[in-house]
Amino acid sequence: MYLEVKGRAEFEVKETGEIITIHSSDLDWNTYNIIDKNNSNDNEIVYQAEFEIQTKKNTSFKIIWNLWEYPEGCYNQKETNCPNELIIHQDIEYNLFSEV
Repeated sequence: MYLEVKGRAEFEVKETGEIITIHSSDLDWNTYNIIDKNNSNDNEIVYQAEFEIQTKKNTSFKIIWNLWEYPEGCYNQKETNCPNELIIHQDIEYNLFSEV
């Protein structure tokens, strides 16, 4: 499996109406392998990217993208976490694809 990321995300700061754009190329993704100690065949892989945005009023917000592969080799779920002070208008496209 491999992660494909494309597009851009657009967030609005609720307090000011400021629009902030993040491009997929701005994200650095990390991969974490979580091993189930009770069943070594049930490994979970988590793909994660974090990005901190700075508003014109010098307020910082951290956005976190997560995608889970569980069991290994199967897409499980994904989510984008952003603070309540932001509205997601558009999200980056990120998905898992088989190498076959």
